[in-house]
Amino acid sequence: MKIKENKNYRISGLKKGVLDYILVITALICCFIVTRLLEFTYIRFVHTGDVSLDILIFRSINFDSLFVLDYSYVLLLPVMVISIFSPRISGIISRILAFLLMIIHLGLTQFFLISNNILTGVVFEFSFNDLMKIVSTEFTSHNLILWIGFIFVLALSFYLLFYVTYRIKPKRIIGIVLIAAYFILGIIAYNNMDYTLKSIKYFDDNYQFLVGNSKEVFFLKSIRFSKNDKDFDPARLKEATNRYHRYNNKYFRFCSSEYPFVHNEDYRNVLGKYFRSDSTLKPNVVILVCESLSSSFSGPKNCTDGSLTPFLDSLSAHSLYWENFFSNAERSYGALPDILASLPSGTVSRGFINMNNEYDGFKKYPSHTGIIKLLKENGYLTNYFYGGWGDFDNTGSFLKEDGIDNFISEGDFDKSKYHKAKGELVWGYNDKDLFALAFDQLNENHQDTGYLSVYQTLSLHSPFNLSEKDYYSTEYLEKKFKQLKLKPGDYKNIPDKVLSSIFFSDDALKDFFDRYKKRKDFSNTIFIITGDHSIELYLCNSLFERFRVPLIIYSPLLQQPAIFKGVCSHVDILPSILGLLENNYGLTFPEAKHWIGAGLDTSCRFHADRNFPLSPKSQFLPNYISGSDALFNGQVIKFDSMFNYKHEPDNKKAEKVKELFRDYLYLNNFVCLENKIWNRDIQKCAQTKDEKKEVLK
Repeated sequence: MKIKENKNYRISGLKKGVLDYILVITALICCFIVTRLLEFTYIRFVHTGDVSLDILIFRSINFDSLFVLDYSYVLLLPVMVISIFSPRISGIISRILAFLLMIIHLGLTQFFLISNNILTGVVFEFSFNDLMKIVSTEFTSHNLILWIGFIFVLALSFYLLFYVTYRIKPKRIIGIVLIAAYFILGIIAYNNMDYTLKSIKYFDDNYQFLVGNSKEVFFLKSIRFSKNDKDFDPARLKEATNRYHRYNNKYFRFCSSEYPFVHNEDYRNVLGKYFRSDSTLKPNVVILVCESLSSSFSGPKNCTDGSLTPFLDSLSAHSLYWENFFSNAERSYGALPDILASLPSGTVSRGFINMNNEYDGFKKYPSHTGIIKLLKENGYLTNYFYGGWGDFDNTGSFLKEDGIDNFISEGDFDKSKYHKAKGELVWGYNDKDLFALAFDQLNENHQDTGYLSVYQTLSLHSPFNLSEKDYYSTEYLEKKFKQLKLKPGDYKNIPDKVLSSIFFSDDALKDFFDRYKKRKDFSNTIFIITGDHSIELYLCNSLFERFRVPLIIYSPLLQQPAIFKGVCSHVDILPSILGLLENNYGLTFPEAKHWIGAGLDTSCRFHADRNFPLSPKSQFLPNYISGSDALFNGQVIKFDSMFNYKHEPDNKKAEKVKELFRDYLYLNNFVCLENKIWNRDIQKCAQTKDEKKEVLK
């Protein structure tokens, strides 16, 4: 009798526990729906994105509900087992787990609305100090509405999960219907497991792709996607090397099977005819890496109703200007390794600069060379100027290991002379202060030796609170639009703080050049200006918007300006600058080099024949460009001169692009993990015809 009673008790506990669990999951889905409704309201009334009710109902809510159901079935068996013995304990556990998932969901939503990015597994690559810096400047300085919404949904979730669901006691027939419906939905969810993430082809643009899918699915899939090869099969390695060499032999003369990226062709001087070569002095090189300087709002191919950078526009009219230019990363981490050393992408999502491998001699990075080392070998003094925390993204480690002579960052500012913005947590000092400090420290007595100066600006970094106070007034913005003959209403999708920061950054560059022109070394200086990445406002709603930046090369040594339409990227800058310095000004560089960039494309018509990585470790950003094709989310798309895209109709060509990317990624992991990018003893390579045949066959 006791056995029967015990059995009945356990069956009763199981039914009670399962029914209670279904109520918890139902409440959780309701909380997800409320979050989506608030998110879409915010986007429609505050943000720049354009989303429809179709995206809300049939994509966002649908995919979120599918994710919650899948999540619930993962935990169903443990809940059932616990409920047999104690329905009360299983109920407490399921509610706590549901509430924790709701906190995570709100955090992911908050992150997206603040940064226009989906949070991925890359978060695990940040150091604790990096994360604290981001949280203290980005999340604590943003819209109060977001925090009110966060607290409201959190309170609602707690109320539904820990109060309402406890009080609901469904009648027997309703309970049976709920359990049956839950398990029927389970069958549907199981059969749709492969469709928890919809491809971009089902959406009108990239922003809708990010909004429409489940943020949790993005996060989980990104962790699986970013895993690296660590064991390298010799046969696979040889096959990948030979094929990569064959696909890239138009511009490179590869010469080493041990170092797959090393090549020894002559330095091509595509810039030489635009520059005077009568200078008896070594030209100074100044590289300005401008935060979020974007083709979305600057230059002739902007996505607004007119460029918002009048000074840069006027400067580009007297410069060499590339209008179809890309950064190789969607964030700042890629800019310095790509521009200064044309390096492979690295083994982590946050690029070469953030790798945490160990190498001989206590080196943080695999052996490589770049403009800092090469110009130092030619007698140059090298400088780096930055108004923020110098160790963020391991910038200090990278530049110091490369041998930078003077590394100037936030801690070097005289606080009695330079003042950060008050009342808010900020990333550092604004661009005008950065340039003023640099002029205080720059020595003009390096005319015989030459110098390299690298500037990394901050004023256009979110949360856009670094500009001088006057720039944030409504009166200033109205006056500025009137001066530029632009209509403020055409720019309503750009927040006022962003507009103020754009105008301030442009003015800071104007002040920089006005002051430089008064220096005696100005006449012998080459200035290279580009963005580290594009601004993340989806002004174009283009798949490539986060990568499109201008490139301007300006110098008093220029003989004539020009506008180029060839597609190229950050990794192409170094090869062309070195070619100019060697051929026009007599500097000397090693014959063998490891650049992954082929050099700048100076075509006057739209032309795309370069192969270069964009964000190879991300499933949700374009990974690789090959000619006018790009690989994104496992699909190959073809783009035109306006960066409109469609799926590549040629299957053979599409397969070639995929194969090229797989080989690049495999070799990238190999050279970074095995320290096979470069060897300082390499000066020449593959000296004999037999060796070259063996490598290139």
